[in-house]
Amino acid sequence: ERSFEHPALFGSQRLKGFYLVIEPGSGSRTTPYVHAGEEIGLVISGILELVIDGRSRILREGDCFSFPSVIPHRFLNVGTTQCVVFWVNATI
Repeated sequence: ERSFEHPALFGSQRLKGFYLVIEPGSGSRTTPYVHAGEEIGLVISGILELVIDGRSRILREGDCFSFPSVIPHRFLNVGTTQCVVFWVNATI
């Protein structure tokens, strides 16, 4: 995971961008979680299971997602190779 947050260089206090490399079988915690803000992302490669409010979605290369972060969510690499995702959290 790489994060570039220096406001003098990139100018945003509300956006956090992450380049996530998720190993097979890895992801967020098993219990869904919530926090303030909104999220948007792009699956660059691999297969990601994204569970939002109890509904599972399987995302593949080129798929995008967005949702309010206050809805319970979690994610998991359900593939056999690394899953790469560009993920942005926005504090609103």
